[in-house]
Amino acid sequence: MRILWVKAGGLVPLDTGGKIRSYHILRELAKRHEMTLFTFYAAHAGDSHHELEQVVQRVVCHRLQIPDQRARADYRDYGRDFFSGYPHAVAKYCRPGVSEDLRKILDEVAFDAVVCDFVTPAAVIPWEQACPKILFAHNVEAVIWRRHYQVAINPLWKAVCLREYLAMDRFERRYLERAAHVLTVSENDREYFARFTPPSKITVIPTGVDVDYFQPERDAEKPNHMVFTGSMDWLPNEDAVFYFAKRVLPLIRQQSPDATLCVVGRRPSERIRALAARNLGVEVTGQVEDIRPHMREATVYVVPLRIGGGTRLKIFEAMAMAMPVVSTSVGAEGLPVHDGQDILLADTPEDFARRVLGLLANRQERAALGQAARALVERKYSWSSVARLFDETLAKVVQGAETVSVWSPSITVPQPGRIRIVKGLNPHQTGGPRAGGETRVPARAVSLVFHDVVNAGEAASSGFLVPGAKRYKLDRGEFERDLAAIAHVFPRGPELLPADAPSRSARGATPVPLYLTFDDGGTSAWSCIAKLLEPLGWKAHFMITTGYIGTRRFLGKNEIRALRSQGHVIASHSASHPERMSACGWKRLLDEWETSVKILSDILGEPVTVASVPGGYYSKRVAEAAACAGIQVLFTSEPTMRVSQVDGCLILGRFAILRGTPPAAVARLVQDNSIPQLAQYLAWNLKKAGKHLGGAWWLAMRKRLLQRE
Repeated sequence: MRILWVKAGGLVPLDTGGKIRSYHILRELAKRHEMTLFTFYAAHAGDSHHELEQVVQRVVCHRLQIPDQRARADYRDYGRDFFSGYPHAVAKYCRPGVSEDLRKILDEVAFDAVVCDFVTPAAVIPWEQACPKILFAHNVEAVIWRRHYQVAINPLWKAVCLREYLAMDRFERRYLERAAHVLTVSENDREYFARFTPPSKITVIPTGVDVDYFQPERDAEKPNHMVFTGSMDWLPNEDAVFYFAKRVLPLIRQQSPDATLCVVGRRPSERIRALAARNLGVEVTGQVEDIRPHMREATVYVVPLRIGGGTRLKIFEAMAMAMPVVSTSVGAEGLPVHDGQDILLADTPEDFARRVLGLLANRQERAALGQAARALVERKYSWSSVARLFDETLAKVVQGAETVSVWSPSITVPQPGRIRIVKGLNPHQTGGPRAGGETRVPARAVSLVFHDVVNAGEAASSGFLVPGAKRYKLDRGEFERDLAAIAHVFPRGPELLPADAPSRSARGATPVPLYLTFDDGGTSAWSCIAKLLEPLGWKAHFMITTGYIGTRRFLGKNEIRALRSQGHVIASHSASHPERMSACGWKRLLDEWETSVKILSDILGEPVTVASVPGGYYSKRVAEAAACAGIQVLFTSEPTMRVSQVDGCLILGRFAILRGTPPAAVARLVQDNSIPQLAQYLAWNLKKAGKHLGGAWWLAMRKRLLQRE
């Protein structure tokens, strides 16, 4: 297979548990498959990523200017990321240019699978690409931040942890849903993720260890000496050291005054170094070439973690060296260990100190515990066996993607001729399902498209914030005046599609129906628009860009369900809102529609058969892909009343209501007045010609002009 492995933060040096796990699995897979590593990370001196070309077939690096943790620039960047809706841990890596570089690689090579290593790279992966995406989750990142919040004392830090937890929880759930398969490193993590995604798409890949590299050698141990290893720029490790030094070590030293702790790991903070400077029992090494000599000197290996997720490689490394390990339950979480047999667990300072003291005083107990630990990892958890399970899972996912088409909702797609467009038909008298299952609809209709409705001066509170978006955001008062103008000239109000949706209008003489649509899925759909439609008894079509569900300024699942419960139609506005929908390849078009329809159908528990084309880029192929995805009604941005049909899918144009459109002009559009309709039609076709002739140049010029507004 051709596999693309995407990793944020780099892969070497092997100074974190996640890097070690990824490296060994990647190395084993490269023996059987064509592996490409794409990694993006902070630029640094002595970069050795080029050496990985001896391990995998291709290495592509994207170096970033990322400030050091806790540097002034890091705080500045956090302030910027605070309002992005993304977790800072994600936003700091997912910079402009990374996604473009990744997309170029995917365009160059037909990969069988993409592995998203940790959840962070999910923000730059083009999920619309056809090959299956596998999320390799080393931790439940949201749980880590929740535990930070629970143990934090400083009010400001507690607030930061809460914000990161909530942002990460939304981010993690979003990509759990989008991934074709999810790999976790423990049953605990699997059970947690199974609350948000089907358990059948989750596989546990156990933690491994290099049992040849980490060999038992107990001759160098120092009496009453303990060791803790780990990356000290990972906040759970820093918390563990402070917890042990302040609350556990003093209890140990009461009975064993010469007891010491050695902290081994990269980038210790100034707080950690200051702790060692004022505490005679603590030594901090910083980064070392080889951690094994420091581990061999220790009598006991300690893991006093209070925060964490996934599994701790450090424990398996210590067990492989036949070291006696004392850990908290959180530290050993997810590992197949047994308290009292191959590890000792303790969750209070007093219990932790007691179990450490017992080992310090009893050489035979230390030896028995260490030997049992070595036997466990040697028997089951070598990297070759772990990688074999990883490989088998990838093969099943890829095979499934090849033999099973992308999910399509269980609906009956109308066959050509089953929907009949009838000229001059009054829908209130003869529309809807007919005998034999035929649906008859009018040949002309007035459809209006709105986007967001916001309070004055709050254009940034709902929907997209791209250049030019402001013109699509109506003030609340402006929208109320538009509704009043529509009600005055069209008192029966709007209808709903599909044609068999129940109509609330009385029979009347109007020759054409009116449809109201609202694109994008911004939060104002629920917070403002639905509330203003309710007194009129009007229903509308809300078009949702599913890739943004639950993110800042966009509707969440509960709000979407609430809109549906009020009788509104929930429809697709694509999965990712492509800039040029008509320029997308066939596979991407199918993926955009099918992914979006699946997500909305899962949320509502019913088929979703209505959609609108994002960005104004419509073509017949866009409609054909929509029909293949089970969409029965497709709204475009072409300002026309003509209703057409492509492969059984109804195609309706729409007239755009922009910021500043006078209510009188809105009324004339609804009254089937040819002058304002013709004006929109001519302007739209001039723009269409510019798009067609200018291509990417047109988009660039348009952005430049809109940014001046």
